[in-house]
Amino acid sequence: LSIFCSRCLEYFESLLDRKYSFYYKVKDSDVVNTAEDLRQEIMLEYPLKPLCKSDCLGLCPECGENLNKVKCNCKIN
Repeated sequence: LSIFCSRCLEYFESLLDRKYSFYYKVKDSDVVNTAEDLRQEIMLEYPLKPLCKSDCLGLCPECGENLNKVKCNCKIN
């Protein structure tokens, strides 16, 4: 997945490493569309608060700088 970090708002890549098993009863002429089942499983795996790294510093509430990249001189930090 390519998603935004909820603290610093930077894009990062996250892997979904899970096996899925679906079982369907089908007849010879049936066509099975697994798209909706896969979509729901991926949504269940999607993190509620995605973080680029566990110690992400986020954005400075004063100036908006990404604190992972620069150290600002605001009084809050």
